[in-house]
Amino acid sequence: MAALSVLDELSPNKRAQIERILALMDEYLVFLVPLFSELSMPQQNQARHQLRLFLAQQDGANLRLLTVFLHLMNFWCLVSRRRRFRSLTQVQKDRLIQQFFASPIGLVRKGFWGINTLAKLAVYSQDCVHPLINYHPRPTPKGIS
Repeated sequence: MAALSVLDELSPNKRAQIERILALMDEYLVFLVPLFSELSMPQQNQARHQLRLFLAQQDGANLRLLTVFLHLMNFWCLVSRRRRFRSLTQVQKDRLIQQFFASPIGLVRKGFWGINTLAKLAVYSQDCVHPLINYHPRPTPKGIS
């Protein structure tokens, strides 16, 4: 219930910012975490909810930077490939993503690694995914919360 209150307490502006980020990230989620497409709709919604919770904790400046970076990724895709990311072939997507991962511009690399980490956080943080990836979390030791 605490998670709902965090989202309920967001200003309309911050809520709109988060939803814009999620809409922009949707284009990359399946590519960065192929398992996302195998999840049921409720599990995909849970992944987005995880992102909402994480993004709700970020300040406005970080959210603006994330939004700008996602727009720059889309812009680069349109400029270099003349198509949206979702319309590219698998090989074209691989090459484009590799450009972001290996960019000589440190800020581009860091930004893309951030997007990649957020995508993985959204999917792999779900308990229902753990058996699919053969992950067996250790129990939390007593006295640690």
